[in-house]
Amino acid sequence: MRRLTADDARHAVVGGLILGGGGGGHADLGLDLAEAALAAGEVMLAGVDELPPDAVVAICAGVGAPGAPEGHVSKADFTTSLQHLDAELQRRGQGPIVAVATNENGAMGTVNGWLQAATTGLPVLDCPCNGRAHPTALMGSLGLHRDADYVAIAGYAGGNEAHYTEGVVVGSLATASQGIRALSVVAGGLVAVARNPVPLSFLAERGAPGGITQAIEVGRAHEQGGVQAVADLLGGRILASGPVTGFGIEQVSGFDVGALSVGDVDLTFVNEYMGAVQAGEQVGSFPDLVMTFDAATGEPVVSADLADGRGITVLWAPRSSLLLSATMDMPELMEAIGDLATAG
Repeated sequence: MRRLTADDARHAVVGGLILGGGGGGHADLGLDLAEAALAAGEVMLAGVDELPPDAVVAICAGVGAPGAPEGHVSKADFTTSLQHLDAELQRRGQGPIVAVATNENGAMGTVNGWLQAATTGLPVLDCPCNGRAHPTALMGSLGLHRDADYVAIAGYAGGNEAHYTEGVVVGSLATASQGIRALSVVAGGLVAVARNPVPLSFLAERGAPGGITQAIEVGRAHEQGGVQAVADLLGGRILASGPVTGFGIEQVSGFDVGALSVGDVDLTFVNEYMGAVQAGEQVGSFPDLVMTFDAATGEPVVSADLADGRGITVLWAPRSSLLLSATMDMPELMEAIGDLATAG
């Protein structure tokens, strides 16, 4: 194991933002969460070969629409969600939780679990459920939806004073996922979640071992060489650079859904970018990485923060360069995204 540093935190947030592919949360919130974690105590990063295969790992996540104007999750909410999960496991005679992991890479996603680790002494496992961000909770659930007997347990907390909610959801994976998504809407757009405790061996098989380390490497590359350095690291290329046109966004069932164009490149998104079409030809589709950067500063920008006239650079990188979950090859989960995009 190794202790994560302030440099690691900065690189993890920026790298996670890039691997978020348009979603995964905002950098300021991720940095704030990472800094709070390092201030609260040591955050240890463990490889999948450094803990027992049967160690129980809790998955930490933020669920909701990044563009929700009333979305609010406090630092305490992250720990509260884990406490709710732990209490329910104890009530059922299960556990104990030995480590925490994140459901995905993203500005907030990559550092999900760090604050919980610092306050509990549990290590963060270097194995996110998915090495890039994804729009639906089932995509971060390791294919457990295919197990008809699996009982999903999720602790959650979030919302400002007017919308605050916390508790536990128990049910089938689909029911629990839909319930958490609905509760995120009730909370104003976002909730912190700790859910789906699984054995480490299962997570290592279905998830993305080394995904936190890759996010740190991507963030470091960006800091040293900007967008082109990221393209080089991930074997990708810059598709276009110029002003945004035709930007549209709406919230559909708790998701940011929309589209935009930059020159001859057309992008669609459901939180994350779903596809890139250049001069009428498909050049990238989820889970390929498509990410946007401010053309003047080179800083990564999520889909919800764009607007007509803003100058951006569009990056594409192939899925083969990413560390991806087994869920990225499950057609039923891809169909759900198509339904959302159509609804928008």
